Amino acid sequence: MKRAVLGAAFALLLTAGASRAASVVEPLPVGNEPSRVASYGYTLAPLPFVKFCMQQAPECQPATGSQEPTDEMLARMVEINREVNRSITPMRKPTQPLLTSWTIAPEAGDCNDYAVTKRHRLIAAGWPSSHVLLAAVATPEGQGHLVVVVRTAEEDLVLDNLTDAIRRWDKTSFDWISMQSEEDPRFWLAAGERGRQRQQRLQAVAAGFATAR
Repeated sequence: MKRAVLGAAFALLLTAGASRAASVVEPLPVGNEPSRVASYGYTLAPLPFVKFCMQQAPECQPATGSQEPTDEMLARMVEINREVNRSITPMRKPTQPLLTSWTIAPEAGDCNDYAVTKRHRLIAAGWPSSHVLLAAVATPEGQGHLVVVVRTAEEDLVLDNLTDAIRRWDKTSFDWISMQSEEDPRFWLAAGERGRQRQQRLQAVAAGFATAR
């Protein structure tokens, strides 16, 4: 299982790198542009996400929906965030990538379970997968954390199990690392300065791996 997960993760990175990540995606400029999480080239997806996709393949396929959220969809987003935060009892789980697992709607779980549950329910409520993105961040204490980024025409909003408040991404205290691609939910993009630096290291490893082959 360990080799299968690692192989799948590197396959995703190398496939993305060969076909899409030749150039870096520059952050959107500040000004009248939509407030977006700064994202760069394709990067390695979290290993637990790779496991999640192997076990829950439909969750990692593109899903269509309304490209412009209605007032009803936005209100439902607030409800889903609050409902999921209350329906799952917080529980510590293994943090080692190959031991942990992400579960939709468990009775008890960690931030990963809250995030995949919210994404699942938002897509079921009519949001397209391109507008509901999992994102890996670090808390001010340096702890890894998973949230959901909801993309509207104006801004990126963050749904977090640590609070019922829905904030714009730049109003949070997180250090951004990576997030799902709008184009294909199987792939992830580097996000923020920390993610950009991590992406550079991973691309160097991937380039060395490809050369060795």
